Amino acid sequence: MDGSSGNGCARRIMVGRAGELPPWLLDGMFRLRHAVFYERLRWDVDSRDGRELDRYDDCDPVYVISYGEDCRKVTGCCRLLRTDGPYMLRDVFPEALRGAPAPRDPAVWEASRLATDRGWSRGVATGLGSVARALVREVFRWVDRHGDTVLAFSSVDLERGLNAMGVPTRRFGDGRATRLDGLACSAYSMSTAAFLRGALPARE
Repeated sequence: MDGSSGNGCARRIMVGRAGELPPWLLDGMFRLRHAVFYERLRWDVDSRDGRELDRYDDCDPVYVISYGEDCRKVTGCCRLLRTDGPYMLRDVFPEALRGAPAPRDPAVWEASRLATDRGWSRGVATGLGSVARALVREVFRWVDRHGDTVLAFSSVDLERGLNAMGVPTRRFGDGRATRLDGLACSAYSMSTAAFLRGALPARE
């Protein structure tokens, strides 16, 4: 996928498992995750030598990575895990399911670790910058070829940003938000077919 970065460096998105991606791209992704989750958001994550990884990176995930083609700078990323194996919502945040059973289906994929570089993300009315929107679109396109549903656990603000982008979300259980370190969060599923049918056109 191609796109305009706004920084004089053409943006592309690459999708694949660790063994299918160039080492510099993986390294840049883990460094971006460190910058976003460890330094910016101050999450309690395992970050070493300026790179954030966790045990789910050893579970054969698929990565969706945005980067500048000429400058080779990673500008955004997202991780996908099939729900018939280990994944974060079931294993780490089961309370966010609000009493609903945890999905276990090879057609259902969990999206996690969505991150973008501040310098490459232009704010928009939807609350999602251009890099985040491009990543979301690529996530749904890829999952639609390998399944039919994306699930996520995120801040309520991010869920609203997805809704504004044209992504219909369906919360689990009683539909109430879960408080995590004082932040209102929600767990929800999203149909790839519904997204691809109704999402707003890209605005770069």
